[in-house]
Formats: sequence, C-alpha cells, structure tokens
Amino acid sequence: MLVVLSGYELITRDFDMHPYTLILLSGLLLTLGVEGFQEKRKVFSFFCALAFIFTLAVLTRLIMS
Repeated sequence: MLVVLSGYELITRDFDMHPYTLILLSGLLLTLGVEGFQEKRKVFSFFCALAFIFTLAVLTRLIMS
C-alpha cells in the first residue's frame, strides 16, 4: 500500500496524500522495530524507533502548517 501510494504521488505530482503516506511509513517503521526487538536485534530496533519518532515529528509539523 505504501509503495502504491508513493508511486501515485510521484507519477501525478499530486502531494495532497502525503500525510497518509507518512502515516503508513510510520506504521511500517513501528512494526519493523517491534519485530526486530522481539528477534533480539537491538541496534536495528533502535534505528527503527528513531526513524519512527522522526517520521511522526515531520507528520505533526506537516499537519500543523
């Protein structure tokens, strides 16, 4: 779903759906981080958590402006 939505944005140059893309991306990063933590891959989980927080910060900034 994320790839399809991102491809649509790139092809049509219509970035009105960008907040939804960021929501899907943050969900993917959260899922990967939790899965990595369960598999004892702590460094990978840490970077996924950082990317998740950064994506949420960008999403919040985008929605507020």
